[in-house]
Amino acid sequence: MKSQFKKEQDLLHALQSKSPTVYNAALKHLYDSDPLRNAVRKEVFFRGGNEGDVSAVLNEALCTVFNQVQNGIYNPALSKLTTYIVGVAKQQFFTKQRSKSRLSAKHERSAEGENVETSFNLSEEMDRAEQKALLVKVLTDIDPRCQKLTELQSIGYSMAEIAVQMAYKNQDVAKMAAKDCRDKFRKHLEKRPDLVAEILGL
Repeated sequence: MKSQFKKEQDLLHALQSKSPTVYNAALKHLYDSDPLRNAVRKEVFFRGGNEGDVSAVLNEALCTVFNQVQNGIYNPALSKLTTYIVGVAKQQFFTKQRSKSRLSAKHERSAEGENVETSFNLSEEMDRAEQKALLVKVLTDIDPRCQKLTELQSIGYSMAEIAVQMAYKNQDVAKMAAKDCRDKFRKHLEKRPDLVAEILGL
């Protein structure tokens, strides 16, 4: 039986559909896709995972991307759908592994009676789709290239990879561009305290 999804654009349109029958068919197609699974497997194995992790990571990434597509957060102009899914899977697995390491370290420190330090990560705190969408809008208003750079960072691209994707001379230039974007973002928010409250859901 031939697949009804001959192009990525067909998959994207199906994921944007409000019909469960339509978007579930697209999700199943992606979940069963050998090229996509192999790409996710490569990232998972590289980070110390196993075959059991591959299905879980792929499923979680598909759920995340589906929600982003439905809420208008995913921008097809910045990345191919399958490339984006792999990037999300890579970042989510990395975050899980890091959380496990931190939890293990926390238990060890607790056993020794030491104080545990915590850090605030803005991207981890901003879980709600509307907050992310607002952040994307703010970045786009500031500089569309800042939006693209930030989105690539959020799905786990290294500075070297970002340099290639965005045609920077090298990763050092990409780092300077990222710093410039942070400075622009900070200055923009200093003038708009109302946006700060809205982004943080206050």
